[in-house]
Amino acid sequence: MIRSDNPMTNQSRPRRPWTPVQQPASPDFFNLLRTDCESPKMGEKSYFEAYLLAITPIGLFGGLHFYLNRPIIGVPYLCTVGVFRLGYLIDLVRAPLLVKEANMKKLHRKDPTQPLPDQISLVDAYLTWFPLGIFGLHHLYLKRPTWAVIYLATFGLFLAGWLVDAFWMASMVREANHKLTDPSEIARRKEKAERKRRKAAQADDTTVDQEETVSGEEGKEDLASADQVEAISPGGVDTQEQKAPSTHAAPAPGTVPARRPEARAAVALAFSILGLFGAHHYYLKRTGWGILYTVTIGLLGTGWILDWFRIPFLLRRTRSETERMEKTLDDAYVLWFPWGFLGLHQFYLGRRKWWIIYLLSLGVFGIGWLMDGVRLPFLLKAINAARVANQSTEEPEIDTNITPSADDYDDDNNSLALNIPDSSNKYEEVGATTTTGGGDTQRTTATTKDINSPTLNIPDNNTPKADKSVSSPKDAGTQEGPEAAEKLS
Repeated sequence: MIRSDNPMTNQSRPRRPWTPVQQPASPDFFNLLRTDCESPKMGEKSYFEAYLLAITPIGLFGGLHFYLNRPIIGVPYLCTVGVFRLGYLIDLVRAPLLVKEANMKKLHRKDPTQPLPDQISLVDAYLTWFPLGIFGLHHLYLKRPTWAVIYLATFGLFLAGWLVDAFWMASMVREANHKLTDPSEIARRKEKAERKRRKAAQADDTTVDQEETVSGEEGKEDLASADQVEAISPGGVDTQEQKAPSTHAAPAPGTVPARRPEARAAVALAFSILGLFGAHHYYLKRTGWGILYTVTIGLLGTGWILDWFRIPFLLRRTRSETERMEKTLDDAYVLWFPWGFLGLHQFYLGRRKWWIIYLLSLGVFGIGWLMDGVRLPFLLKAINAARVANQSTEEPEIDTNITPSADDYDDDNNSLALNIPDSSNKYEEVGATTTTGGGDTQRTTATTKDINSPTLNIPDNNTPKADKSVSSPKDAGTQEGPEAAEKLS
């Protein structure tokens, strides 16, 4: 070893402390998959489903764009096989960007304060320009319907205008985006929409007024007929006093409650040959599953064999109203394997559009079917959560148009008396006697009074005490004898 005479080279250099290289944390695949599976139920588009439609041959026919609610771009793909496969290759790179823009647009429609991306894309404008731009499709995409009609009638201004648009496309895209984001243009569109709304409201008000006029005339006729009926009522007794209170009919003593399914019968039907035709499902009141087993002979035997092991869960689910309404994982997997390539599990989950796609493409050429084996638990959880959220938002309507009348106030303490009907059917008759000025009894009417009806007195200091006093015939001084008694009654 040759030692150098230079002292600087022989000195030991200070070493830097070793620090481990911070590797980027790899994302958890299952968490990302769960988030991506739940996002479609929250109103967002899924990256996985978008790529599934983009990389498969379905993307050649615009499946990605139809999924993202872009029919103007999907139609050229459908007519030109992915714009001669060039647009199909471009979509493989820009699929995440398209999904992000679609989600932002949907979020902006719900909340206008959220940012809105440029709705007009230069790439999409060129894809609509070639070759269907001859018929004005790119002008329709740029929201220029007048020019679209002109190009449709003249074949792109005899191909000259179509060729010129290829050089002016960037300028037209900037102009279209400026109109969409310019405050003055937005205010003008809002004013136009407000005018339309006012016209529609005026038309509705006119219709309502006409209906109220007709109903008012019919109401007068009904009141006149009711007065005639009261006038000819026997004995002069008010028909409301004769009307008995409405009560709920008690159940018949011989009524037998609904029979719960027995475990022995369900097991016997499931293990017998009748289980191939869904007999145990019919017995457990799962009619849809019974019809499916009858048509497909127990899903060609696979569903029938799997039911041998899950019959206890089917029994418990049938006896529980809550579990009966929910989608279950075992039902989803029975439909997924091996018949998921026909989209049966998608139909069970209520995703009808995806069921049609799976049915026509055999489970998106097997790729979507295999991936659904991992996604099913997350899809099921999201769908059940959405069903619960929809049921919780349904609130009963409450009638707030309640105006107390003078008869609802108690005479003693000037309070509002609310009668709360009781469930029992005990009533007593109270005799009301009307006397004339001479003290002779003229008529006694029998009325019914609910003795179990509690009364809630609510003090009301703002409403004056109702004056229910009726002057006697002597105080009036104008009527005497039986005529006054008859009017008093």
